[in-house]
Amino acid sequence: MYCIYKIEIDNECYIGSTKNFNKRIKDHNYRKNDDKYKHLPLYKKMNECEDFNMEILEMFECDKKTIFIKEQFYIDKYKPSLNKWNAIVNKEVVKERNKIRMRNLSPEKKEEYKIKHKERYNNLTREQKDERNRKRREQRKLKKLNIFKKK
Repeated sequence: MYCIYKIEIDNECYIGSTKNFNKRIKDHNYRKNDDKYKHLPLYKKMNECEDFNMEILEMFECDKKTIFIKEQFYIDKYKPSLNKWNAIVNKEVVKERNKIRMRNLSPEKKEEYKIKHKERYNNLTREQKDERNRKRREQRKLKKLNIFKKK
């Protein structure tokens, strides 16, 4: 059972999703005191103000793709200022989340994103570009191998 939850601190909020809400509360309380996470906006705010509210917005049975769509709905609704997508998470989860977000963007926002991405790529050094391309070639080879293994 997944849930979407909201943490409210001084009229600012954070939206998250989890399969185990009680464990997630403990994680947040632990991380707010851990030096590794103190720089993140949510934990900075939690340390500034001890009075914060955590509530479950919705609970349901679903798969990972659906949870990201639902979470994005609440992010769009509440426009949380404490959500920063720089936490250490599974790369596959991040890729899936980004695909879903891109699908939900307006054409103008998609174009804006492409321009930013292109500028970021153009600012890479030749070595960084070569390394990035090498990794992509390796990933394509692995995908082909996995396709053939499944058949």
